[in-house]
Amino acid sequence: MIKHILCTVSLILLFGGNTLGQAKKFGDVSNAELEMTVADIDSSANAIVLFDKGVASIDANLEVRFKRHVRIKILTDQGLDEGDISITYRDDDPDQKITGIKAEAYYLENGKIRTTKVGRRDRFRNEISDTWSEIKFTIPGLRKGSVFEYEYEMRSETPTDVPDWYFQKSIPVLWSEYIVKIPDWFNFLTYNRGYHPFEAQRVTPYSESSSVRYTNSYGRTVSGIADMKGKEYHYIMKNVPAIEDEDYLNARSDYLAQVKFQLSSYQFPGEGLVPVLDTWPKLIEAIHESKYFGSRLKSNKLFKSKVAEIIEGISEPKAQMIAIYEHVSEVMAWDESFGTYIDDDLDDIYERGTGSSSEINMILIQMLREANIDVEPVLISTKNHGSVIGLYPIQNQFNHTLAYVKLDGETILLDAKNDRRPYNVLPSSVLNGMGLLINEEAKVEWIPLTTGTLNTITDFLSLKVDEKGNGVGVLQSKKAGLPAYIYSLVFDEETNKKEDEDFDLKEVIKKQKFNNSNIRIDSLNVVTDEEDEFLFKVDFNIDFDSGKDIIYLEPMIVDAITENPFKKSERTYPIDFEYPISRKGTIQITIPDGWVVDELPVSTKHVLPESSGGAVRLIQAQGNIIMIRYEFAINKEKFMPDSYSNIKALFEHLVERNTEPIVIKKGTTSDE
Repeated sequence: MIKHILCTVSLILLFGGNTLGQAKKFGDVSNAELEMTVADIDSSANAIVLFDKGVASIDANLEVRFKRHVRIKILTDQGLDEGDISITYRDDDPDQKITGIKAEAYYLENGKIRTTKVGRRDRFRNEISDTWSEIKFTIPGLRKGSVFEYEYEMRSETPTDVPDWYFQKSIPVLWSEYIVKIPDWFNFLTYNRGYHPFEAQRVTPYSESSSVRYTNSYGRTVSGIADMKGKEYHYIMKNVPAIEDEDYLNARSDYLAQVKFQLSSYQFPGEGLVPVLDTWPKLIEAIHESKYFGSRLKSNKLFKSKVAEIIEGISEPKAQMIAIYEHVSEVMAWDESFGTYIDDDLDDIYERGTGSSSEINMILIQMLREANIDVEPVLISTKNHGSVIGLYPIQNQFNHTLAYVKLDGETILLDAKNDRRPYNVLPSSVLNGMGLLINEEAKVEWIPLTTGTLNTITDFLSLKVDEKGNGVGVLQSKKAGLPAYIYSLVFDEETNKKEDEDFDLKEVIKKQKFNNSNIRIDSLNVVTDEEDEFLFKVDFNIDFDSGKDIIYLEPMIVDAITENPFKKSERTYPIDFEYPISRKGTIQITIPDGWVVDELPVSTKHVLPESSGGAVRLIQAQGNIIMIRYEFAINKEKFMPDSYSNIKALFEHLVERNTEPIVIKKGTTSDE
């Protein structure tokens, strides 16, 4: 009795009080929901999810049934886009079926609730890929202040299809609830991710008699009445903030509050345990032997003869590697697709001249092997695809392949899907944690995904200022690593003008490098454009704020940080700078004869903990020369949220140091 009372009290505390946002029956829309004009948890929200409830179960026929009911409030005209609905499903074996779609909108008119409905003719099917399709519809009659809701059921014949659940969205969520019922015959791994706490998270046993009918592990049909015992998983989150497009936030799906279910094994009554989820060694072995991946790597006459032609006259192995890389990246056009399945023979793909990201790099791997270079494929997940979950040894977590070369004690990662990137520069999109090495021994080896060279920007600026505050200067800017690659693309005027006929290189460099809007670029020239270095020179004029006897000079004329991108008091998500980088520079300012430095900003230093980055500026004046030396470094690509205050303080420091001008004035003579 006491236990029952305590349980009842806890449920009242959990679900009692203001019920705005809690799941309700379809059509049970309240005046409070319709009269709501602003979201308490986010006054700037254009729309808000009042509730999102999903119930999934594996029934007596061992099929997955998933029902979902969503209700959304439109708060502004900008929120009307939320009424465009897409329900995705798999229409390939084993397929999923979507049924029971209902959708209605509600609004107040003269104090009465009016409704509009989505009919069958308002829905249409769209094929996304060979495997996936979607049902799309738009809620009719939506307006500011409307509430709309929709529900549907998904059925699947395979118990592996227990859906993932995302509690967080691009708009705030008042209430998100997910219930999953799983019989004890099935063993699932559960995985929670995100930075918002659960309001409730519990697992309770259940037992029910059911009429069952299924095909067992021996292919025999089993039917009859059985006691189905299992576990019910119940998750609730309240007042979940919208995930925003913040600066330095990549792979948003990694940070959404979510729960995932992955079938690892099953055991029917009277039968042995059947594993479903492989171990990492077994997965590596399966991928290595797969006819859609590892078995595609085989010697052939085409590659043998082509490689012999490419490396003819080249004896040094690394030079051979570079030549093969440059050949593959030049002759193979990337079709903009990712994936780890190789559908055709590599020589056929090579002759076709186009391929997916993995197909191109598998061609590279086989060609390197024809040159007797030690190389293996590495499966990775790009940043947009999300992070790899170590609990789940499954291939679809990966969507790209790199070539991993071992050469004279050096290891090199290669990605040949772009013909304009040097061999030792990986795109920032692949710098996403660790990659899985696929080898014959099925040994589990995780490869750190780091760029193959230092990313640096080194500037030297010389400036001469006259008595009217007019300056004539020269900037030499040297880039290495990813910055060199990025700037080589910027300076490709022919390509850029094809994409944008208004492209103006001088204006682009002015915005990217210089802080002062009074800069006028006279000439712009590339000095060096090599695989390890990109150097350009800028001749420019600049006008400073000046009076008759005083001039205000900016201490940081190039690469000045004038606004802190980190404005919030705290941050929930990691800060992803994409790649480590170091900026160094020297600025030499010559002031007019007869003028003196009246005010000079102090030298400053700001260092992040554990040598993870920082900024230093040394400034001094001697005679009519002012010398400024500066360095700014971020030494790792990702910082966790507990580092946010330190990162924010660093950028505040950078902004503040650029607000203090150097003041020079006319000197006085002894006669005066």
